Amino acid sequence: MNTNQAASVFPAPDFARLAPAAALLGVLGGMVTATALAQEAPRYSIAGEAAALAKRKALEEAPYSFQYGQLKAQLETGINFEFNDNVNLADLGRQQDLIVRPQVNIRSFFPVTQLNSLNFSIGVAPALYVQHSEYNRVLITPGSELAMDLFVGDYLVNVHEQFSYTQDPISIGSISGSAVYGGFNNTAGIKLVGDYNDLILSVGYDHGTFLSSTKQFEQLNNSSENFNAHATFQVTRAFSLGLTAGGGFNHYDQNFLNDHRSYSVGADSVLAVSPRLTLSLNAGAVFYDFDQTGTVGPTPNQQSYYAGAAAEHKLNQDMSHSLRLSRELQLGVSSDVVEVWSVRYQADLQLLERTYFTPKFFYEHGRELKSVGGEDYDRFGAGVGVTRQLSEKLRAGVGYIFTLKDSDLALRSYRQNSLTLDVTYRF
Repeated sequence: MNTNQAASVFPAPDFARLAPAAALLGVLGGMVTATALAQEAPRYSIAGEAAALAKRKALEEAPYSFQYGQLKAQLETGINFEFNDNVNLADLGRQQDLIVRPQVNIRSFFPVTQLNSLNFSIGVAPALYVQHSEYNRVLITPGSELAMDLFVGDYLVNVHEQFSYTQDPISIGSISGSAVYGGFNNTAGIKLVGDYNDLILSVGYDHGTFLSSTKQFEQLNNSSENFNAHATFQVTRAFSLGLTAGGGFNHYDQNFLNDHRSYSVGADSVLAVSPRLTLSLNAGAVFYDFDQTGTVGPTPNQQSYYAGAAAEHKLNQDMSHSLRLSRELQLGVSSDVVEVWSVRYQADLQLLERTYFTPKFFYEHGRELKSVGGEDYDRFGAGVGVTRQLSEKLRAGVGYIFTLKDSDLALRSYRQNSLTLDVTYRF
């Protein structure tokens, strides 16, 4: 499991702190039971010839910038300006800067056979700091990938290579005092899906690699092997139940953090209460076994659980909002694991023609799980974005977000204001 990705792992329950989440899960669970006969929507197969033809038709009909033979590609370019008053997430010695990010995105589609296709997408975005050029990076945006879908009978085989080169320290709650957290992430793997009407089975394998972009975080360089299996039972057209199992191995290049193995089993459910409201729940048990060879010190093996709940509500054709709650364990930076409770809300509203308004907020509580010491922190963020579609191919947007971290360790608290302006053109 890659170091900078969250893992669905949870330590032994603290029932006093769990009570609010348990209450919400209970309410949503009651809604699942009470609305078992909710309005049903048709479900279409995700494997087989019909699915392959439908996906190919959607890709072929998507707007593309140019075509060479059967190869179609879409080109999008733009520029982003960000004024940030605390790029290094510092309590003292805050650094402010103007960051300029020109960006190019390419998405292409190439049909290999009538049913199978090869897809490639990449986004390149240099980050240029006006005052602190030592932070400059050429970044590859998340979502860049090379993937092939193979439809064989009633099965879908997806072979993929997903990669990114990022610099986003504020995305990790346990980071403070640094502007350059990030690096190269690569995930290569295969997934097999079989759709048997009311039963969908899938199995997958991924090999992951993380390489830090700076010496400051080289102790996080690692490789991982991850296996997973999932079964989804379509109880009704509106309600599904799933069972999942997985396991993984993680090895760090240096011996600062502890190598480990993980195993998990769990269940999930999705309920379409109505065509506009969807509820989902997931929970399970996870076990982490640490080698205890890292200089960070011993970390207790985890016999844990995870849980999450989400509600997605489409107000009308142009407006929607969502609420997500979770309790998880993320792989740490200065510790093996960090327990994180989080609440996240976002709305997408069209208040004027071709103008979209996106308010959002989040709260998270994190705690490093060490035998001795460890950071305990709270983070809060709130912001808003406004996007205007100026023409069929040109759009512009402005955004603002405020983030506040309160840590129990000296000099690890911070506050940050970020104001952005971006313009994007699709050829």
